[in-house]
Amino acid sequence: MLDAVQDQLQSGIDSETIAAGNAIAHQIAATDWLGPLAPIALSPFFGLAALSGAATYGPEWLHERTALLSAESPLSNPALFWSMLILAIMTSLPRFTKVSKPLVLIADSLETYSAIVILIAVRFAGMMQDGGSDEASLQAPVMLAAGGIVPWDILISIFVALNIFVINLVKLFFEFLIWLVPFPTADLFLEVSNKVLCVGLMALYMYSPTIATVLNLLLLTICALIFGWCYRRITFYREIVCGPILARLVPSWFAQRNPKYRMFTAEPLGSLPRLSLVTVNVGADGTVRLRGRWLWKSASVEIANAKLTNETGLIQQRLRVEGAERSHTLMHRRWVSNDDAYEPSEPPASLSPT
Repeated sequence: MLDAVQDQLQSGIDSETIAAGNAIAHQIAATDWLGPLAPIALSPFFGLAALSGAATYGPEWLHERTALLSAESPLSNPALFWSMLILAIMTSLPRFTKVSKPLVLIADSLETYSAIVILIAVRFAGMMQDGGSDEASLQAPVMLAAGGIVPWDILISIFVALNIFVINLVKLFFEFLIWLVPFPTADLFLEVSNKVLCVGLMALYMYSPTIATVLNLLLLTICALIFGWCYRRITFYREIVCGPILARLVPSWFAQRNPKYRMFTAEPLGSLPRLSLVTVNVGADGTVRLRGRWLWKSASVEIANAKLTNETGLIQQRLRVEGAERSHTLMHRRWVSNDDAYEPSEPPASLSPT
């Protein structure tokens, strides 16, 4: 009887010890992966090159800091390091001048998504190398507040992607603002400062992954608070500045087609905030339908017998939609020859009805 009680207590202690050990292991793994996300978000290819270079050519004491920088890490790969370094140089040099910078800003999302894919691939490649222990970690469930269960490594991978995406987009918004400043050296100064900050944050991670993780989470919180405001404006600026170029180069993807046109609200539209993207449909009977969505919010407005007034600007145009009871002002990029609403005469033609 006594032996059975002792065995039961021992089993309970062992299960609690194992659970505590798994929690500590998850925490350590989290700091290893979350610590370098801030510098990678600020400069994806450059941050990955720094990580891969430290893992590949770094001293022995540096390899012992984190599993991500160990000699057995998938990041310890000369081909990966030199590839990331070359890509970092190719994407950084055009940012020095205002003439070539817009092309890089258009493709910035590709760099961000590439870094996310590489990091997640490195994580799962490391698990395959380590064998059974990490395979069990992949299957270790995490209970969510909503009642769902998600494997730990899947949860970390999702958080890694969101972390990089949120910080990078806020950084990209300020890059656009600096590009609009009429000082040629402003872009050069910003890019050099970005790389210096990236090096500093990566050095902090190599010194203490825990401190780097705390700083990354603090930066992520700040960026998350202004993410929506920045996202709507970066989408607007990209459409206004880069939209005409893309419509000329790739009309099948970016040209404005009848009956639905992409525009932005100059003031709040229902529950949608200012500068929300909406589709405009002009019916043959004079009815204008506006539909848009932002996160969980949506709006649908129908104006019968609407009067349309175009206002031409230097880099953008406004469309005034006036009805019997309400009116709305929308903003859109300048029409180009590949758009259905384009006419060579000035002011540009009104929207064509369906």
